[in-house]
Amino acid sequence: MSTQLQERLQHIARNLKQARNQKGWSQQDLAAHSGISRRMIAAIEGAQNNVSLGTLDLLANALGVRFMDLITTRSTIDFSPQHPWQGVVVWHNTHPDSHAEMLASPPMPCTTELWHWSLAPGDHYQAAPDRTGVQEILYVIQGEIELEHNGQRIPLKQGDTLTFPSDVPYAYHNPSEGTARIIKHVVLPLLEPEV
Repeated sequence: MSTQLQERLQHIARNLKQARNQKGWSQQDLAAHSGISRRMIAAIEGAQNNVSLGTLDLLANALGVRFMDLITTRSTIDFSPQHPWQGVVVWHNTHPDSHAEMLASPPMPCTTELWHWSLAPGDHYQAAPDRTGVQEILYVIQGEIELEHNGQRIPLKQGDTLTFPSDVPYAYHNPSEGTARIIKHVVLPLLEPEV
């Protein structure tokens, strides 16, 4: 496991445990609220498991915190709605030109996320489905990508924009010989208040 990945997993582990403790929940409580197994939660909190973005989103939703609060690299976290933060690289592949950085997300209740994605030539990213109601808006700022969605491959070139529901499996592919860069705006449904 790379040092960069291990450091990222340690930040996520610390943040998840802190958010769970602030809620007064055990790992079993979080499992019941999120639908993620207690074993998986224990592995994430032990920095032993490379967690998917979809799993992190489910955990953040259950805890009533922003996705960004779980991935931030700050040593202390304030989970209040006014918490300021900086963009963070959340995903990267073996090629240094393939990575995703979360750029912005408003305070709770979080309704949007702004991302910058970069894919090396021939690289791809396979996404798990987001929760029901999530939409993505893609804008290609460099190169070209193919969006694989519902059995279709949709080619997008520089300057193209596309909106699609992301609550099904989907993937980004870079079929070209140059690096592709996209801005991704994720539109999230409002979180339901706890009863």
